[in-house]
Amino acid sequence: MPIDIDLSDLKTVKVRDAGAFEILEIERDDCIGSISLMGGQVLTYSSHGQRPILWENSRLELSASAALRQGIPICWPWFGPLSQNQKPVIQQFQQDQPPSHGYVRDSIWELVSVNEKAEFTEVILAKGLDQPGLQGLGVTMSYRFSDRLECRLTSHNQTKQPVNLSFALHTYLAVSDIKNISIHDLDGIPYIDSLDRGAKHVQAGHVAFDKEVDRIYYNTPPLIRVKDAGWNRTISLEAPESHSSVIWNPWIDKSKRLSQFTPDSYREMVCVETARAASDFVEIPASEQHQVTLTLRSSS
Repeated sequence: MPIDIDLSDLKTVKVRDAGAFEILEIERDDCIGSISLMGGQVLTYSSHGQRPILWENSRLELSASAALRQGIPICWPWFGPLSQNQKPVIQQFQQDQPPSHGYVRDSIWELVSVNEKAEFTEVILAKGLDQPGLQGLGVTMSYRFSDRLECRLTSHNQTKQPVNLSFALHTYLAVSDIKNISIHDLDGIPYIDSLDRGAKHVQAGHVAFDKEVDRIYYNTPPLIRVKDAGWNRTISLEAPESHSSVIWNPWIDKSKRLSQFTPDSYREMVCVETARAASDFVEIPASEQHQVTLTLRSSS
C-alpha cells in the first residue's frame, strides 16, 4: 500500500486524496510544499516570503494514467527515449516500445517514512522494479522541506550483476517570463543539442531564450544559477554528484502540442534538470547503490 503508516500525529504534513492517489501537503513556518505519490515527485515548493520556486501548471491533470507535468518529475532508470541513451543502458533495458523517461514517473510510489524535526520535515518514498531480470533494482527519493528544498535520489542495485542506468530530476522552475531569465555558470561547458541531431557545441556566455531549447550539458559545475530580472531573484540549484544537466523550454509551437500545456505555458517555466545522462550514465555494481542530491533555494 502506498500509505501504510500512521500520520495522524504529524503537525506539518497532511494527506489529501486526489482520487487515484494521495498527495502529501507540507506546511511549516519556513515553507510550504506538496508531494504526489503518483510519480513520487514534489509538486510544489516555496520558502516563506518567496514566490514559488517550482512552476504550478494551470493545466495539471491529477491522473493515474499520465505523468504529472509539474514540480520535479523523476526520469529513471533512463532519461529520454531509451534509444537515445548509451549502448550499455539500451542493452540493460532493451524491450519493445519502452516508455520515454523510464518506468517510475507514471506509477504509484510507496511512502516509507515521514520525519518531523525543528530544522526540516523529511519524506522518503520508494519504488522497486518488477521487470524480468531486474528484480532488486529500485529507487528511493528523500525530500527535506525547510527554507530550502533538498532532494536525494538513491538507486539501489540488489541484483547479482552490475546495472547501467541514466536519470534526471526533471525540475520545472517558475519564471516571470522566459525572455527575462538567464542561466549562469555554464559558460564554456560542452553540450549536446537535441534539436540539432545531437550535434556537440560549447556554451558561450549565459544561456538565454528566444526559441525552443533542448540540450544536455556535460561536465557541469556543482552550482547552476537562474537569474530572473522580472522577479528580481536568483534560483540556485546545487547538485555536487551530478555531472550533466538538461536545459529545456518547448517555446511556442511545441507548447501548442504538449499535453497539460497552454499555448503560453512556455513563458512561465524553464526546466533545469539535475541528471546523469548521455555519456554521463551510471554503472552500479551488484549489491551497491548510487546517490545524487539537489538543493533548491531562491534569493532576491
